[in-house]
Amino acid sequence: MPYRVTDVKDLARGLRDTLLEGAPGFLEALYDVGSIEDDKLRPLVAAMMADSARFLQMAREKLRPRSVEVASEEQRGTSYVVRLLLDGKTTLEVLVDDVYAREGSLHTRDVMQIKLIAG
Repeated sequence: MPYRVTDVKDLARGLRDTLLEGAPGFLEALYDVGSIEDDKLRPLVAAMMADSARFLQMAREKLRPRSVEVASEEQRGTSYVVRLLLDGKTTLEVLVDDVYAREGSLHTRDVMQIKLIAG
């Protein structure tokens, strides 16, 4: 099923799914590189998406969560912050900055910031 990020809850679900099972299509929907018409910007955003994918994959491989729950989600202007509870004890905070809406979906062109809060 293709991902569509319309609000912070969809963002949180996509991050949760990505940490649990990889969630193919989530980052592609969030970054929407294919819709970028600027030939100079498109490869930069593709690189940022690849960096975010690598960071999430590293978290998934290192932490190996058996369960991921959304602890909190909030919007701060154009930034979205999602806190995820892994296996009931480790908290990851994911900041997605410079979020904008286009055709009913949310997108970003920035690298996600991932912080290990407790564990």
